[in-house]
Amino acid sequence: MINVDLTKAFQPRSFQLLTPFIPGLSFEFSLVWGKPDVVKSVLMRTDVDKYVFVAAALLGAFVVGSAFFFWARLIEILMLKAYTAFSMWWPEQLKKLNERAIKKPFPPGVPGKPHPPRSLYFKALTRALHKQRIRELQIEHTKQALGKTISTVLRRWGIENPGQNMAAWSGVIGVLRPDDVRSPSLVMGLQAVGWSGIVAHRLAPGLGPLYLALCLFLIAYGLVASSSVAWRLSNPGIAWMISLRNAAKVLRETRQKSNKSSADDSLDDEE
Repeated sequence: MINVDLTKAFQPRSFQLLTPFIPGLSFEFSLVWGKPDVVKSVLMRTDVDKYVFVAAALLGAFVVGSAFFFWARLIEILMLKAYTAFSMWWPEQLKKLNERAIKKPFPPGVPGKPHPPRSLYFKALTRALHKQRIRELQIEHTKQALGKTISTVLRRWGIENPGQNMAAWSGVIGVLRPDDVRSPSLVMGLQAVGWSGIVAHRLAPGLGPLYLALCLFLIAYGLVASSSVAWRLSNPGIAWMISLRNAAKVLRETRQKSNKSSADDSLDDEE
């Protein structure tokens, strides 16, 4: 039985280069479908070789698709900026609100009756501040675990004295991969298809409401995915946890290589 491994034929980098063709070809096919008479008249006026025409169509699809793909990526970047700004602003604002609520005079009680409890607003602030402190403690624990993992990897690499500052080494070991900092190329391509469909529907209203609904669904799907990535990266605890996971993967690979080399050395000694 012959097994064909398609992952070797289609590398991820090659697929990323071909992704802009998806919204570009979708845009061109939508125009052909929505306004066939206009497209037919343009083809009749164009006196070029069919191979030249196909090459021009593919080039146009790549250029147009790259523009819509860039637009979808730009939306994700803006989401990340907004989430990051909020994650930096909210903890300080939470502390200020809590201090203001503590300084507020406590409501007087009635003699002979239980003292009235704090308001729901104060309880919500206290609960939110408690969760924020737990997140900060988890971040510190994750940083410590990341530092120990990096130190172990460096010792296996033969670096005994890496220094006290692990920030530089964390950019080498445990660095965030491209898949960690952005949505998959296929998801971004589908969102770009939705945006290209909106423009195509604007140019050719004959595509119908069902086509428009499908484009809106693709846009919503892409926005949800981009929002998830932006929230994950703007959360310091999750970002440090991803770095720790990547550093643990490097440690596991280093250990496997070390065990393999030890096994090869033992076999050589036996021979």
